[in-house]
Amino acid sequence: MPTYILDTGQTFDLWADARIAEGAHDDAPLTLEQACWVPELCQPNEAMGRAPIWTAAALRGAIDRGDLAVERHGRLMYVTKRLVREWRDRCRTPPRSPDAPAQAGLPPSQGPSARPDAGTLTSGGAPDASTQTVSTARASGGSSIAASKSAALAAVMARTRNAKRSRP
Repeated sequence: MPTYILDTGQTFDLWADARIAEGAHDDAPLTLEQACWVPELCQPNEAMGRAPIWTAAALRGAIDRGDLAVERHGRLMYVTKRLVREWRDRCRTPPRSPDAPAQAGLPPSQGPSARPDAGTLTSGGAPDASTQTVSTARASGGSSIAASKSAALAAVMARTRNAKRSRP
């Protein structure tokens, strides 16, 4: 069987994008493939020095969602180190302390995790029908789960209809 060798006369440089991204200043335009190699999007790696943790497809997804700002030149998309850094800062969430309530403005005793079987409160201040049905099913040992699920679904649908009607 014959062996074919394709010699283009060019050498393939696997680390070209990494070198370009590392040497670029904050406002230099980078392709999405090059942007994967900026230090802000890499993690340390013993074999390669650093390895990208984001792909060009993931960056495209962030651009499509409107999370990551981009410079468009026709069909080409460019980002900068500064835009990537700002995107990562916007995506960062502060750590949650264990005693903090899940909803802002509520004391820990009134947060949703304070009484999980109490249900949510409606505008009238009483637990809604879906959580009352679920609480009743739990208390009875769960013997009528199918009936309570359908009743809970009906209550949620009624609440949704009422909420849609009350909107201006």
